Amino acid sequence: MTGPHNIPCWDYGTCANGSQHGIVAVAQPEVVQNYLFPISDMLANKILTYRESVNKLMDADTTAEKHKLLIIAGPSTITSPIQSKFCAQWISKLCGKRLYNALVPSGNKIPTELADTLQDIYSEELDCSGSVMLAMRANFTDYDQGPGPVRQSKEVMYGLPLYRTLMHELAKFCPLTVSLSNTISPQYFSDLCCLGLVDSSLLESQLHRELVSGVSYPCGFQITECDNYKIGKGVEAMYASSFPHSFLTITKNGSVAQVETTGNQDTFLVLQMADDIADSDFFKLLDAADEDGANGSRLRVVVDVGKLHLENYKKKTALVLQLIQTQRYYSRLLGFIVDSGNVYLPEEAQLEEINPMVYDRQESVQYSNLGQKLINKSDKPAAEIQSEDYVHFILAHSLIRTIVGVNS
Repeated sequence: MTGPHNIPCWDYGTCANGSQHGIVAVAQPEVVQNYLFPISDMLANKILTYRESVNKLMDADTTAEKHKLLIIAGPSTITSPIQSKFCAQWISKLCGKRLYNALVPSGNKIPTELADTLQDIYSEELDCSGSVMLAMRANFTDYDQGPGPVRQSKEVMYGLPLYRTLMHELAKFCPLTVSLSNTISPQYFSDLCCLGLVDSSLLESQLHRELVSGVSYPCGFQITECDNYKIGKGVEAMYASSFPHSFLTITKNGSVAQVETTGNQDTFLVLQMADDIADSDFFKLLDAADEDGANGSRLRVVVDVGKLHLENYKKKTALVLQLIQTQRYYSRLLGFIVDSGNVYLPEEAQLEEINPMVYDRQESVQYSNLGQKLINKSDKPAAEIQSEDYVHFILAHSLIRTIVGVNS
């Protein structure tokens, strides 16, 4: 019989046969953010400006004929730090913040025509700032599917120093959208992000509703299996997160405390546009979301277009255009998520920035000792990248250009 004085001998991190699993001490969020890997005042002000721009989108008058749309681009999960930086640079160019001279070498693996296309994407002048706001999806919470005996997320695999170093590098170029699946790690990078997403499997999680109610940026609840039940739970999660909560959590100093939040009014639904969904069915889901949100709350919807390929590009582009051109859907539309793939440029490509910003040069040496360690962190070796891998990026760029043209 087990009682208070004869508790079985068992340590967290030790399995039944007594073999040890790693328990690694991690510095408190306050120490990591403000002492080990702080950000400069210039970057902090830049991120604050990003957040203010996002908040303006959330509060915009959507009954007008045209309103600014949010577009979250980037891979569904980051697999290569080098490619993720190329993605952030592409988004910064679309925002009209930076200009590049791109040099993409052609060869056996990169045909001349493909090299010219990639070069044009990074070199052309396309200022989207008037009609859309772009952000990058920086998701590290997916689990590594390698042959190793231990399953771990990318943020654990990289480690907090490298993870924060990469986030710091990406935040210099564009606003970052992060996953809030892990309830602890957001404490370590909350000063670097501007938007949050909660996975569809966590819609009914009270922990995540409490987390969203306390963060200082807008958050979206993703719905991947679009049906009336999921949509109802998504609206319920938005409603619950808008209220103050009181709960136990870990503070940035690493201690346990009872925290009271003020509630987060800036939440939205993310509806996935599946490849096999019929046009009529997708619009029925939008109507269902509209009905569920008709309790006085302001429902905003982001449509996740997903990854584009040659077979679904025309159909999904037509759906996107219909959403923008139909006022009753457009009035609820906050924006789109576009999966632009994992590959953007060959790693030997050169991007020369025209008139680089001064603070970029100042911060380039801040984490220089860790920056080199990021180079070899990639799930897919450069030698395995094929020409077909660039299709998702090229089509995503084309769709964004289309959205900008229609929404101008």
